[in-house]
Amino acid sequence: MNKVIIFLLFIFLIAGCNKKYEEDETEKAQEAYDKKVQEELNSGIRNDTIFLGYTFGMTKNQAEKKTKEHYKQHILYINDDNYYAYEMSLEKDDKAEATFAPSYFKNRLNALTVDVKPKGYFARLLYNPGLLQITLVNLYVEKYGYSYIKQEGAFDNDYIFIQGNREIKVIQTIKNVRIFYTDLSIQNEVKKFQDEESDKNVNDTKSNL
Repeated sequence: MNKVIIFLLFIFLIAGCNKKYEEDETEKAQEAYDKKVQEELNSGIRNDTIFLGYTFGMTKNQAEKKTKEHYKQHILYINDDNYYAYEMSLEKDDKAEATFAPSYFKNRLNALTVDVKPKGYFARLLYNPGLLQITLVNLYVEKYGYSYIKQEGAFDNDYIFIQGNREIKVIQTIKNVRIFYTDLSIQNEVKKFQDEESDKNVNDTKSNL
């Protein structure tokens, strides 16, 4: 009985140490991220060009006009789900389909979310979310270099590229890969606005109960 108790105590001790280690690593990763963001914003460098030549600060009309131009030039097409889509070339002849959703703040483009999935029968067989993520990260590394930050994500590591005000985050989802382009220079203002809207909606709900 004593041996069983000692064994269980040992297991609990190991589990506690592992949890503490994971918490420390998460905290270190967050500190590294916060430091990198501050350094890049303090540099004064602006990188407003993002996916397919869209730029932070575009009005909604300007972004929609560019989308229509891309469609006329066959850069974009309408996919089976009736979304504008872009065909990405991966390794060899493998293809992926990217669909995207813009976000606006005060009628200015401040973020773009890109969903990427393998295109074609064989690509869908070959590329699980992990392989697709690494393949896309390698493409970003070729363009922007190895200066990325890794953070623990829901399914695996998130890869974050930060240059000036532009952040590019490549994450896994349960089925595919999602890429977030964010203008960090106004992110605090956006978050404050979203928090205020959320509080207002909660208060409105309470008053209607």
